[in-house]
Amino acid sequence: MKEIAGLPQNQSENKKVALVLGGGGARGSYQIGIWKALRELQVKLDIITGTSVGALNGAVILQGDYELAEKMWRELEVNNVVEFELSFKPSNFNEYSEILSKFILTAIKNRGISSKPLLTLIREYIIKESDIRRSGIEFGLTVTEMVSRERQIFYLEDIPNGQLDLYLLASASLYPAMTSTEIEDKLYIDGGYSENVPVDVALKRNPTHLVIADINTNGKVRNYSIPDNVQSYHIKSKWPLGDMLLFDGNRAELNIQLGYLDAMKKFGRYEGSWYTFEKESFREHYAKFYQEVALFLVNSHQHVADYLLDEKNQQFLLEQLNVNWYGRVQKEEITYAFHELTGKMFRLQPTKIYTFDEFENEITAKYKQMTKETTFDDVMAVIQDSNTSDIIKTAKEWQEEFRESIPLLSNLKVCFYFLSVLENDHKNELND
Repeated sequence: MKEIAGLPQNQSENKKVALVLGGGGARGSYQIGIWKALRELQVKLDIITGTSVGALNGAVILQGDYELAEKMWRELEVNNVVEFELSFKPSNFNEYSEILSKFILTAIKNRGISSKPLLTLIREYIIKESDIRRSGIEFGLTVTEMVSRERQIFYLEDIPNGQLDLYLLASASLYPAMTSTEIEDKLYIDGGYSENVPVDVALKRNPTHLVIADINTNGKVRNYSIPDNVQSYHIKSKWPLGDMLLFDGNRAELNIQLGYLDAMKKFGRYEGSWYTFEKESFREHYAKFYQEVALFLVNSHQHVADYLLDEKNQQFLLEQLNVNWYGRVQKEEITYAFHELTGKMFRLQPTKIYTFDEFENEITAKYKQMTKETTFDDVMAVIQDSNTSDIIKTAKEWQEEFRESIPLLSNLKVCFYFLSVLENDHKNELND
């Protein structure tokens, strides 16, 4: 039996793979990309647990129809989830704030926006409860009891026939933005209030492997003790996945590809962290990187070599690299961490699979274009990301775009400055 990074394919009876799907509203499309990768890798799922949108995705996955799941997310808009009409897509931070404020005020005024459209959506896309129950996959979801604020766990066998749609709606009822859900005289709200990533719900069913699809939200997440005999794979995007409340089909398309690539990297098919690189290309690049570093130190001016060979400076630079790269950089990671941070600065697309030559060529092409421009605004225009111009951005993304547009604060401007210092051998400026 073949294995991919320790994850069994078409596993035998003594192997049980659990997929844990965290909550996160509109960011849930990322989980569909992870499922796409698992299907491609021929990994058989035995257990699925989900909270909020993770529960909805879990039910869709139980049906086994990937095309249906992708269609649902590509067509999903705000008015498919709650009774709120998004009259236009925000094109700047002020418009984003205006829409979000209107959404919040509507929710407060109505004590939660009606989630009837979401129930309709569930009944449209999760259309065969009988097939779900016959899938052979164990399924568990969580809700929060509104009055006591206690978490309730329901496995598929605990849910009465014909009522799965209501339990799914309850798990995703993000109160007070949405109304609560009543089931048998009890009011329930989003499961994420009590636990957003239901790892323990999966562990109760004794899996041998855990795949955790965490979509990085502010819900409550406990630090679980995963047994030593359970192999776990935590998949989480470094890229922003959009606003939790504002559903957007174009954003969903981007997130599905990000989820797919992150999962394929986690299971060893590709290399990279922010970006995705072919494995053969990485092996060639690894050797080349350290050869080029050695040549640079030998051929550079003495003060540059002295600075870089100083252990305190190395420690400082490595700490800064860890912070900006959002992770620990070791011998292997350092060979592509610089590339990835440069790619981010030049706004290269994260949804492609690159060779290192292709990646470097794209950076070089943009750099050559930039050096021809005479103003900073024109330089920024060269790297504008046309592929994300039609998605709903978050407040953090708008703020980052604004910060990068200010020459004195821009990472791009700082990088160009230090490149000039190195090229012109300005020793004093380098030491500063």
